[in-house]
Amino acid sequence: MLAFVLVLVLMLAYEVGSQIEIAGPSQAAVVADQRRVEALVDSLGFAGVRVETGLGRQDITLGQEVLFASAGTDLGPEGKRILAALAAAVTREGVTTLREIQVAGHTDTEPTATGTNWELSSARATNVVRYLAEAGIDPATVRLSGTGYGEFAPVSPNATLAGRAANRRIEMRLLYAQ
Repeated sequence: MLAFVLVLVLMLAYEVGSQIEIAGPSQAAVVADQRRVEALVDSLGFAGVRVETGLGRQDITLGQEVLFASAGTDLGPEGKRILAALAAAVTREGVTTLREIQVAGHTDTEPTATGTNWELSSARATNVVRYLAEAGIDPATVRLSGTGYGEFAPVSPNATLAGRAANRRIEMRLLYAQ
């Protein structure tokens, strides 16, 4: 008798479960939001900004010169303009599928006058996160995190000026609903 009742419960659960649709944004909505963010970044016209889009994510790389003065941690006017535009796109332009922004700070191997490159990269990432929140991105809706990698994740050799310049960057990974 117990086995019969169990089979009936399982059949009922299967039938009800097959009729339930999980609500969430469509892939088309995610792609539309990614295009909106990419168009915004392109419209800013900065040579030191690069966007790479993948399935459910976007990587935005900003060269140090776009955001910060050399060895500085305070956002410059151009950096604030870029981040404010991104925040506006998320909050006012209908980018509704964005779930998380991960900010990573990177440096070259040159010593700093105050602290270490790790501290410099962490402070920069934290200041970007803080400014995004101040510019209107609600951390309760879009998770924000900042991490400093110092000189330990280079994209170019640090032996040349150009290589060091490429390594001084902020990377923002935008993760969308899946």
